[in-house]
Amino acid sequence: MSHIRFSREIQLGPLIPSGEADIIIGFEPLETLRVMLDYGKDTTRVIFNPRPNYPISVLSGEASYPDLNLIFEQIKNLAERALVVEASELAKKAGNYLAQNIVMVGALAESGWLKIPVEDFRGVIEEIFEEPSKRELNLKAFEQGREGFRQAKSL
Repeated sequence: MSHIRFSREIQLGPLIPSGEADIIIGFEPLETLRVMLDYGKDTTRVIFNPRPNYPISVLSGEASYPDLNLIFEQIKNLAERALVVEASELAKKAGNYLAQNIVMVGALAESGWLKIPVEDFRGVIEEIFEEPSKRELNLKAFEQGREGFRQAKSL
């Protein structure tokens, strides 16, 4: 879990206080729910990837993963708005499954929730990834995320 705080006022630290997250971006349903339970509030907006990442205990049969429908329903009930973006599939479509994080950045950028222009996100990606093939992959993943947001299922 990572915290990012934007504020016009002086903050006491880099961590979001419990129950104060405005936006949650989740890479996995159960973790999204856990973060929402700890940091969410009734006005929190959520974008999450619906593909579970099963822990070893589930894969070995020692534990079971909770029902996805129940997880989705709880996220829906806790959030002001909850959107499902198929980040795993979109990253594969962009060319690399590991690009899910950039897909989710694209979805967040497209949401407009941060009031940061899409071109600013794109410019940072172009600056960070100097190697042309990596730049191209990440820009493609970013655009997949933007499209994913436009086609996102609302819970």
